[in-house]
Amino acid sequence: MAADVEIERALNTLSATLNDQGLDRVDVDRLDEIVVASLGGAGRLHVFPDAERPQRLAWLRDSSDATVGRVKLAEDGHWTVSRC
Repeated sequence: MAADVEIERALNTLSATLNDQGLDRVDVDRLDEIVVASLGGAGRLHVFPDAERPQRLAWLRDSSDATVGRVKLAEDGHWTVSRC
């Protein structure tokens, strides 16, 4: 299971990177790369697409499969990343 500091680091890195790069859809592989890199290569957190809105919404889960974060692409192209 990921520590609180690791979750916050991953979420902050996702928010900054996605809004800087301006991706136009959820790319789970890319988001997962960002998360793993933010943790120094440790795979304690992973990104999963939303079943109903896979192009606009993704979830961050820890190794126990608990959802710890949400990544959403708004219609205006702005990314919001929040802790669950």
